Order: sequence, then structure tokens, then C-alpha cells
Amino acid sequence: MAIPQESLPAASKRLLETAAGSESARSLILAAVGWWVLAWGLSGFLGGFLAGFVTALMRTPGGLNASLNTLGTFTVKVILFAGVLLIAVRKRSRIVGYGNRRAGVDDRPIMRWRLLIVLVLLAATWAFFVSAVFVWAVRNAPEPQWVASWRQASPWTVAAFAVAAVVLAPLAEELFFRGWLWTELRRQWGAFPTALLRCGSWMVMHVERGLLLPLFLLPIAVILGFARHFCGIRAAIILHAIYNLVGFLVLLPLLVSKA
Repeated sequence: MAIPQESLPAASKRLLETAAGSESARSLILAAVGWWVLAWGLSGFLGGFLAGFVTALMRTPGGLNASLNTLGTFTVKVILFAGVLLIAVRKRSRIVGYGNRRAGVDDRPIMRWRLLIVLVLLAATWAFFVSAVFVWAVRNAPEPQWVASWRQASPWTVAAFAVAAVVLAPLAEELFFRGWLWTELRRQWGAFPTALLRCGSWMVMHVERGLLLPLFLLPIAVILGFARHFCGIRAAIILHAIYNLVGFLVLLPLLVSKA
């Protein structure tokens, strides 16, 4: 007969919780991969379908094919991807936090503000450098087709993309990878292997856009790992948002220019 945990000593309760955490952690990474694949698949399929459907309703020349590389399509995909990740966060954080979702993502006030300011400056500098290099490469090479397509976007589409990239994506990605996943792994692993796995998984998540992109993301992944470990999950979200904001502002003239 099972013994109710309420009747066990505090030390025994801690042993049971540790054992339960070890058992659940065996499938932790697979669960994260499964949710990521689901988010990637749904955003890829439904994003193109919804954008094409809207384009067809608006009777835009070219129909579905004309919409596949537009900024609106990309924005829809980002929103869908982030939405699935947030659903995963809601479900998994409840498990990791033993019913308390905030504990499941280790949601605490920001610590070490001085360190955070230094990390913000580093992240903003790196975002400016990477984006500037990208803009220079685009202007000094045959223009990619997607750039010309994105320039046709309306101001409302650009604004929606900015919100999705600067607010929604950082919130979803950080709560997913450095929230519940980080919190559970830290119960069994040290800070370095946890940060290493998170850094690698985040880079792999962007490999579909080219093998060069993950290399450019390595420094910011390290910076975000420092922010999460020393300053907390809220700091990582803010830092990620600032990084995306700086990149967006640098790329904006390229996307809205007519030549």
C-alpha cells in the first residue's frame, strides 16, 4: 500500500521529489524536442496556408504563390510558432513547478542589475554589428528575392512583425528553453551543462535559415545564458527583446527603402 507523502518526514519527501524529477527528466529533452517540432510544423504549414488564404481573399495577383515569401507570411509563422511554445510552457511549467507555473519557470525578481546593464550593452553591440554586416552584404551583392518582397509590406504588417519579433518571440523562446526546461535540468545538472544544452538547442533551432546564422548567434546565446543564470528569467527575456529590437531597427531602412 502506498504511503501518503503527508505522513513522510521532510527528508523523505525531498528524496521522493528528487527521484520523481530524475524519472521525468529522462524524457525532458524529448518532450522539448517534440514541442519544438510541433511548433515548427504547425507554423510552417498553417502560416503559409493562412497567408495564402488571405492573399486569395484580397484577390492579390499571384494568389498563394505570391504570398509565400512576404513579411506577412513570416510574421504569421512567428506568431504561430511562439503560440505553440507558450502552450507548451503553460503545460510543462505546471509539471515542473508541482502545480505552480511561476515556480516552474523560476520566475523571480531580477538580480544583479549592474551585471545586467553590462550584458545589455554587449547584446545591443553584437546585435548592431551582426545586423550591420547583414545589411552591408545585401547591399553589395545580388539582392535576395525576399528583400524585394518584404519591401512591399504595409506599415501595419511591419508593425505586426516588430511586435512579434521584439515581444512575442523572446517571451516564448525564453520561457520555453530557459524557463521550464532550464529549471528542471538545473535540478539534476550543473549550470554549465544546462547552459550548454540550451545554447546548442537554440542554435540548432535557427539552422534552417543557413549554417552561418548559428555561428552569429553563438555570442548572444552565451550572453543570454549568463543573464539567465546570474540575473533570472526576466532578465533573459528583456535581454532577448533588446537584441531583437536593435536588429530590427538596423534592418528597418533596408526593408522600407525602395531601392
